[in-house]
Amino acid sequence: MKNPHVEDCLKTLIDTIGHRMEMYGRAIGMLRLNNEGTLRRIFRLYKDESAAAIKQLAEDFELDSLQWPASTLDETNIRPMAAVDDTGGTDLCAMLDLCKNTEELCTQAYRKAIGSLDETRTMLSFHIREQAEQQYMAFNHIKTLLDCNLLNRQAV
Repeated sequence: MKNPHVEDCLKTLIDTIGHRMEMYGRAIGMLRLNNEGTLRRIFRLYKDESAAAIKQLAEDFELDSLQWPASTLDETNIRPMAAVDDTGGTDLCAMLDLCKNTEELCTQAYRKAIGSLDETRTMLSFHIREQAEQQYMAFNHIKTLLDCNLLNRQAV
């Protein structure tokens, strides 16, 4: 695992997953204002999934701690969590759209990491592919929730 390109891809992946975890944490906080218990549980699941993924990758990558600058993530692709509507309530569609965009960033980071793998680290390769599959299912789930909320909004 001496390939610097592989290291850079894995660092970016871990940073992206960290952003995903942070974004879901902020979304959970915003939902406390409403009675959205089901969405809170979904967001908690994806936040916990992100934390477990980072821990697993750090162990597989043999990191004692994240030993690089705070973030290698391109912040220009990240929009702020501004999902509050004019009445001060939470705009679920805007929040779900932010979640979907974050999931898209994760999908891109996983694809790049998988493309850079040197397959000599079989457990690392297995874990990245397994996590990518879970994350892709989360992306589709969030996308479906967004689509349903958009349809519901149009029907009113």
